[in-house]
Amino acid sequence: MPRPPSAFLLSVTILVPLLGCVTRGDSPGPKPVPMTPLALASGNLTRTMANRVTVTLDDGYSILLMEGSHWLYRGSVPDGKVYQPRKGTLLTDDKDPREFNIVTSGKQLVGLYFPAGHRYVPLKQALYFVFQD
Repeated sequence: MPRPPSAFLLSVTILVPLLGCVTRGDSPGPKPVPMTPLALASGNLTRTMANRVTVTLDDGYSILLMEGSHWLYRGSVPDGKVYQPRKGTLLTDDKDPREFNIVTSGKQLVGLYFPAGHRYVPLKQALYFVFQD
């Protein structure tokens, strides 16, 4: 016996919103990038920033990295070296703040490294960045 059209319409009305909820969600984001840690033999390498840099994230949040601040070398990712501030932490300014470190290559700040998720995010445009030593 064929189903009445109202039964079909009712089932579509219920299923479409449910499917929308299942397919909706956060994008997977960048793939995890393992950081090659600093070798124990080389110890903690501390460097001092020679210039001031303002980093603007995709959400419009800006952070000022001060000239004279001290940074600990923590390891490397394929695009460069990972540094974290010697004092304090860098946090994103959103509903779920996440700690991040900076990634440098040569005289450029090229991206951010999120240690909790092992995620590297390149900056849209590299910034001039120099250590004193």
